[in-house]
Amino acid sequence: MKLLRDHDNLFYENEEYEKIRKKTLFKILLSVFIKTLFESFLQPLLPFYILNYYNIEVKELGILLSFYSFSQCIMCLIIGLFSSINKKHLLVFLILFNLVGIYLFYIKLNFTLLVVNRIICGCSSVFVVVVNAIINDLVDTNVCIYYTYINIFNAIGIILGPLLSSFFLTIFNFEIILNFNTLGLISSLLIILTISSELLSQNKYKTPTKLVREYKLNQDNKTNDKLEGEDNANTWFTYKNYNKHDDQDKSVLNKYYKKEDPGSVHNEFLNNKTNYSKTGRKGNIFNYYNDDISDKSYQQFLRRTDYLFISRISLYIKNMFNKIFYASLTYKSKCLLSICLLRFSASFSSNLMNNIFFVFYNDNVSSGNKQVQISLFVSLSGIIMICYQYFSFSFILRKFGYNGTAVIGLIIQSTGVLLTYHSIKYYNLIFQYISICFIHSCSYAYIEPIIPTIISLFFDKKDQLFTQSIVSFFRYLSLTISPIIYSYYYIENQLFPFFISSCMSIVSIFFVFLSFKYYEKMIKSLQN
Repeated sequence: MKLLRDHDNLFYENEEYEKIRKKTLFKILLSVFIKTLFESFLQPLLPFYILNYYNIEVKELGILLSFYSFSQCIMCLIIGLFSSINKKHLLVFLILFNLVGIYLFYIKLNFTLLVVNRIICGCSSVFVVVVNAIINDLVDTNVCIYYTYINIFNAIGIILGPLLSSFFLTIFNFEIILNFNTLGLISSLLIILTISSELLSQNKYKTPTKLVREYKLNQDNKTNDKLEGEDNANTWFTYKNYNKHDDQDKSVLNKYYKKEDPGSVHNEFLNNKTNYSKTGRKGNIFNYYNDDISDKSYQQFLRRTDYLFISRISLYIKNMFNKIFYASLTYKSKCLLSICLLRFSASFSSNLMNNIFFVFYNDNVSSGNKQVQISLFVSLSGIIMICYQYFSFSFILRKFGYNGTAVIGLIIQSTGVLLTYHSIKYYNLIFQYISICFIHSCSYAYIEPIIPTIISLFFDKKDQLFTQSIVSFFRYLSLTISPIIYSYYYIENQLFPFFISSCMSIVSIFFVFLSFKYYEKMIKSLQN
C-alpha cells in the first residue's frame, strides 16, 4: 500500500499512516513473541542438550558458551554500521542466518562445527537490537511500553519453553525441539516479509525539530569542517597552478620552435634528439625538451605529484583523527559512554548472579527435589516479572522518573543478591523464594526496559541503530566476562561472586546519575 505524502513530507496524523504503523508494530511484536517462544524450547536448556545428545565435555561446553557471547559482541558492532540500510532487510538476513545455524544442529556435529553453529546463532541473536531501533522509529511517545512488551515476551518464553520442551522430550526425540525452533523462525520470517519496507524507509526522514536539533548539535564541528575545506582547496589550487604553468611553458616552446627556420640551430638540435611522441615514454609535456632537461623535469614532476598525493592522504588522516578527537569530547559522546558503562555494570551483576545461582544452590542444598524447586523458581520468576511490569512499572515510572526507576531497580538487585546468598547458605526456603522470585524479578523488570528507553530519548532516530548496537555490545561483553569471573572466584570463596555482583549494582547507580548529568549538559549546549 502506498503511503500518502504531501510534497515529500509524511503526515504522521494521516489515518492511513496510523493504520499501517499500528499494523507494523503489531507484526513486529508478534514476530518477536513467536521467535522468543519457540527459541525458549532450546535456549534455556541448551547446555543440558549438548551434554546429553552430543559428544561434548564440560570444558568444551564452556568454550561454546563463550563463543556465543563473543559473536554477539562482534555482531553488535557490525550491525551498527548498517544504520542506513532498511531495517526490514536486516531482520530478514538475521532470521535466515539463524536458520543456517539451526540446520547445523540437525546433522551430527563435531566440536569445530558446533563452534561454528554457536557463532552463527550468536550473530543472529542481535535480532532484538534491530527490533528496538524499529520500535523507536515508529513510536514517538510511550516507547518504554513497547520495550516492556518485549521483556514480557521473554518472561513468557522462560515460563512455557522449558515446560513444553520437557513434555515433548518425554514423547519424542531431541529433533522435535529443533523442529519447533525452526517453525518459529520460519513463522517470524513470513511475518517480517509482510511489513511495509516503505514505512521503515520513510521514518528515516527527520522532522523540522530534529533537523534544527541536528544543526545545533553539529555547530561545534563546523569550524573544523571549514578549515578542512580550505586546506583541500589550497592543495588543489597549488596543483592546478602547477599544471597551468606547465601548459603555458609548452605553448611558449611550441610557438618558439615553429618560428625558427629549418636550418636553425634550435631546430637542428631538437631534430637530432629522440622523438618522445613516438615512444610515449614521458608524455606530451616533455616532447620539446632535450634529454637532460626532459629527464630532470619529468622526475621533478613525478616527485611533486607523489608529494601532493601523500599530502592529501596525510591531511585526510589528520582530519579524521581530529574529528574523532573532538567528537569524543562532546557531551553526546560522554552521555553514550556513560550509558554503555551502565549497561555493562548492570548486566554484569545480573549475569554473574544467574551464573552462580544454580551451582551454588546445587552445592549447598541437600534436598532430594532440587530439580523441582529450580523449575518452580524459574517459572515463578517469569510470572512475577510480568506482574511487576504490568502493574507496578508504570506507577514507579510516573512517580520517580526514568533515573529514579533505574536506581530503585539497582538497589533492589544489590540487596537481592546478598539475600540470595544468605537464604541458600542457611537453607531458608521462604527467603529463597523472596530473594530469587520477587527481588530478582523486580530488578530485572525495572532495569531492562529503562536502558533502551533512555537511548531513544537521548539520541535522534537516525542514530538509534548505532547507539543500540554499541550499548548491546557492552551487554554481551559482560556475558562473555562474567563466567570467567565466576569460575575463578567461586573456587576461592563462594561469597566472592555474590559480593562482586552486589558491588557492580552499586557502581551502576553512579553511571545512571552520570548519564542524566551529561544529557542535561547536552540539552543546555543545544539551547545556547
